[in-house]
Amino acid sequence: MTAQTQIHEALLADPHRDLGERLKDGIAAKLLPVYDDVHDEIVASVPAPQRLANARDHAEMLSRFCTAQSDEIARITDVEKNFQIRLANAVDIGEERAAILDLARELGADRKQLQRDRKALNAYFDTDAIVERFQKRVGER
Repeated sequence: MTAQTQIHEALLADPHRDLGERLKDGIAAKLLPVYDDVHDEIVASVPAPQRLANARDHAEMLSRFCTAQSDEIARITDVEKNFQIRLANAVDIGEERAAILDLARELGADRKQLQRDRKALNAYFDTDAIVERFQKRVGER
């Protein structure tokens, strides 16, 4: 049986399924917990009433999710490039720290996180730490 035949038979047998269940198809049970975070994020990106759909609609939903992730990677990559330019032009430690905190904000730090980051600037939160946070955010996307 070819892959195309398997897909066709699956569509005929179960044309409307839950997105969350469809995303688990073909993944070994032991590996499901490894993908829980991205699975949950994909499912949460679709309004509940639309999660019950056919495979074509699910593929379109997944495509929109992937496009949004790609757009976010491009956005934060541009922000990081601007950070590097700003850092290279900083004339003192105050400007460097302001650039670090601005990048933290752009990467999604809320008010409480920014307060912790501001306090950590004197101890360990530096350019390397914020670039590592940026790389982590890209990896998460």
